[in-house]
Amino acid sequence: MRSSIGRRISLSIFIVIFLTVLIFEIVFVMGVNEFYYGGALGILSDKALSSANFYNMYLRYEGLYNKASTIMGNYEEYDKAELQIVDIDGNIIMSSTGYLHTEKLDVSLMRNLEVGEIYSWQGRINITGEEVIAVSTPLIEGNSIVGYLRFVSSIQEIKASVRDLISKAIFLGVFILVLSLILAVALSRSIVRPIRHLTDVSRNIAGGNFDIVARKKYDDEIGELADTINFMTNEIKKSNNLKNDFVSSISHEIRTPLTSIRGWAETLSENSIDTEETKQGIGIILNESVRLTKLVEELLDFSRFESGRINMNFEKVDLNLLIKDILKQYSIKFESKSLQIVSSLDQNITYVNGDGDRLKQVFINIIDNALKFSHEKGMIKVTTASTFKGANVIIEDNGTGIPSSELPHITEKFYKGKSKQAGSGLGLSISKEIISLHKGTFYIDSVEGKGTKVSIGLI
Repeated sequence: MRSSIGRRISLSIFIVIFLTVLIFEIVFVMGVNEFYYGGALGILSDKALSSANFYNMYLRYEGLYNKASTIMGNYEEYDKAELQIVDIDGNIIMSSTGYLHTEKLDVSLMRNLEVGEIYSWQGRINITGEEVIAVSTPLIEGNSIVGYLRFVSSIQEIKASVRDLISKAIFLGVFILVLSLILAVALSRSIVRPIRHLTDVSRNIAGGNFDIVARKKYDDEIGELADTINFMTNEIKKSNNLKNDFVSSISHEIRTPLTSIRGWAETLSENSIDTEETKQGIGIILNESVRLTKLVEELLDFSRFESGRINMNFEKVDLNLLIKDILKQYSIKFESKSLQIVSSLDQNITYVNGDGDRLKQVFINIIDNALKFSHEKGMIKVTTASTFKGANVIIEDNGTGIPSSELPHITEKFYKGKSKQAGSGLGLSISKEIISLHKGTFYIDSVEGKGTKVSIGLI
């Protein structure tokens, strides 16, 4: 697998499953051993204790050999366990098999037994090589221990059964591990392939291919990433289209005043026109120069905002005085369009904290837009009102308004919508940025054909 993350996923899953299977195998082996060996030992122990307690009680004062004869006479070999009577020195004096045992047992550990206690042993018989388990418990005569009752049982069949179960468990564990490895590889590929696809898509986007689409296969985090990449691509395409439109628009906006300036400059240089035409030409040159200066200033402001190099000089600003100066500045333009200006300034407002020049730039941008999009003999209303934290400024008109489809985008950079009016498409975007730096609020409400209302909150 080429992808390192794929190998890590596969290896991680395999290790978790391997450790789980290993723990299960260990617990299973311990459980099987306990069930079979412990079960056999428990049965022999119960049998030895019940037999010894019975004969110690009813044959308490009988000698070891008499006791042994009675025990053997009453023993029925249901479970194929060999019953032995062992004396205090380790000699097997009697056996249920009838076999005469000549070897002595090591009874050193049995000598410490109390009546009713059990000593168990597991090992191999030297003569036959058979593996057995044995349990021993004391036999008494009076109050003295004179020998031991011992049950011996072969565990060959138990061992075979345990070995068979363990072999099956190991086989099952190996099968699970192989299957888990296959599934881990398949799972890792199902994760890695979408990631690899998104990597290729991102590489194409970085190379300038914005038409490529990331496929969404699953509704999960990777699917969400695919949606995000597609959203990012669409936004980049929109941004590029806006920038292209901006370049085209700004080229036209710059060419038009330059053409006028050049044309009138050439006309004036010929000295063949009268005084009235000269004044008209100079006026046009001045107006177009102002228009060009405004375009350049907007571009410079945009560049400063984009690079974070905008400087704000905060001070106490007389808000009402600032708005009065702007309205006075625009009075001639209002008269030329026969616009009615209504101002309602709250006299309780004294000062707000802000950059006076930048706030003036914001209000000029908004009033200038209201002027552009107002009909002849229309109305522009400017209102200020004090608030608990500062002041609100509302500028509204009854002009052409903004289409509802354009309203959400009107403060985006370079956005001009379907408007045929001159401009860079940066004025409202810059104004919103300035108010944001003042930690204020900037809202635009508009109804197409009825007018626009801009609300600005300052602190």
